[in-house]
Amino acid sequence: MPPKLVYCTGSSAQPFIMPKDPDTYPLPKEACKIYGNKLNLIWGIVRPKVCNLLNALKPAWTTVNGVCFQTNTTNNSKPTLSPVVIWISYQRNLLEAKQAFNMANDILNILQEFNIDNVEVELQESLYHHLVSPALLKSVPSQAITVDMHRPLTTAIRLSISAADWPNFQMRRYEKIKMPF
Repeated sequence: MPPKLVYCTGSSAQPFIMPKDPDTYPLPKEACKIYGNKLNLIWGIVRPKVCNLLNALKPAWTTVNGVCFQTNTTNNSKPTLSPVVIWISYQRNLLEAKQAFNMANDILNILQEFNIDNVEVELQESLYHHLVSPALLKSVPSQAITVDMHRPLTTAIRLSISAADWPNFQMRRYEKIKMPF
């Protein structure tokens, strides 16, 4: 079951229309990185403000990302790229639709402080699955005698990989995320 979209600010160019049938989903979307937007320059300032709004609700967890969505309208046409979206996922039953509406407008007001008006906000309920894995391997310098032994074993036995300067950070490869909505 795809995440439940609770609120989307929409735009005149691409208004959000909720499907009438719960089993009907709009066209598939792909989340992509954003480039060349003013939001990139001030994301380090805006993101903490958005997180503070969310943290006031005392959620168990949330995610806040800046993305663009790429949509294929038909097989023959070129993909369409959405405006930049501040995409917020949070635990189920944290916000009602009215609260999500207020939250999205508070975020748009933060963006207005920086003269950014070409960004949309989407809030969705999502699920969180805590994945447990074995302890991370200590990183080995490339000059170490055992480095050739560590490389194939790490992936062969599906151990997580960490960088030497971030020993508690789990490295994973994320490129494009296929979204079912």
